[in-house]
Amino acid sequence: MTHQAVLSWTASVDGGQYNVYRGTAAGAEGATPLNSTPITGTSYTDSTVVAGTTYYYVVETILNGVSSGKSNEVSGTIPIAPPTGLTLTVS
Repeated sequence: MTHQAVLSWTASVDGGQYNVYRGTAAGAEGATPLNSTPITGTSYTDSTVVAGTTYYYVVETILNGVSSGKSNEVSGTIPIAPPTGLTLTVS
């Protein structure tokens, strides 16, 4: 089963762009954004998550090359899917 984490936020300024950062411990988001170019919208889908892992995210606004600093941190644990295809053979 493929999982994803969908983030959304409220724009802080008109015309701003955004970078999303992820970590696997509180306050330990990486220095390199997940997105390869700044995001122009107010949502991001992280489709590189792994089941059973807790992720922490922050977002920063970029306007005219200047960073706002990081947003509040959010976190979530990617669910582990139950087994499928269970059968019973009775004799």
